[in-house]
Amino acid sequence: MKRLLTAIALAAILVFTFLWIHLIPRPWRAHSRTKVSPDSQVVYASGGGSFNPQAMIAEPNGGVAQYGIAMMNSTSAAATLAAIQNFNAYAAGRSGWSLSSANVNRLATADWNARAAGNPAITAQQIATAATALINNQLATMTAAQQQSMIISNFSISTQGGRLGLNPGYPYVSEIQNPNGTFTFTVTADAFSVSKADFQQLAPTMISAGSNFYPAEAVLVGYSVASWDMGFGNDFIAAVQNRLGTLTGLNLTNQPLYGPQGYMIRRPLTTFLTDQAMSQFFTSLGF
Repeated sequence: MKRLLTAIALAAILVFTFLWIHLIPRPWRAHSRTKVSPDSQVVYASGGGSFNPQAMIAEPNGGVAQYGIAMMNSTSAAATLAAIQNFNAYAAGRSGWSLSSANVNRLATADWNARAAGNPAITAQQIATAATALINNQLATMTAAQQQSMIISNFSISTQGGRLGLNPGYPYVSEIQNPNGTFTFTVTADAFSVSKADFQQLAPTMISAGSNFYPAEAVLVGYSVASWDMGFGNDFIAAVQNRLGTLTGLNLTNQPLYGPQGYMIRRPLTTFLTDQAMSQFFTSLGF
């Protein structure tokens, strides 16, 4: 699938490529994203914004660091539950996807107990294995035609400025096409370990040290991997919406950038991250 998620047909394509190569800070270039895709940093920088990921993640108005910090600093099960509820609302507002209340409670209990017990114990490989199973379990319910339709709907949209490609390339997911035309995917551990390392570098107080994950960290990082929402604050979101609106001719003021209806990165989160699928995901992680 990721080979199909290629370029955009906009007049600004060369500008995007130049800005990607020359302006984007190295921590986020490590992901090897497709240079001509409407990546958030590229769109932001092409509009003249100063790209400061540390400040954007820590921004009180919509930055993700505050939720990780609340989880890290929790002194009670109730405080952990409140932190995860707040993060869940944050994810819903950004992408249209969220955990059910039952799964929020389950995650909060597991996270509080895990932190009380000591160091994080969930490995990146555990998360990758669970994510691979989640994706393929959901794909198994779809025909080849349904899968192809989903790929096309998440590939690009037509705008006044041309066709806008919605997804960058991603080096940590591979796929094979089966004889019946369906796909099977494999997610590598680097998808999660690299993202955690990015958060550790940009906002070290929001996430635990080391390579392993507490339960809530697995979900926070997993959400970022699944949605491509890197947790930058609302000022950044507004600036990217404005810049994309200028490039496409669309009014994106009230449109999401991420999730099933995303206008920058479009991923079928609600198709895959169902309540039942997330419950099984938690079971696979041992809680």
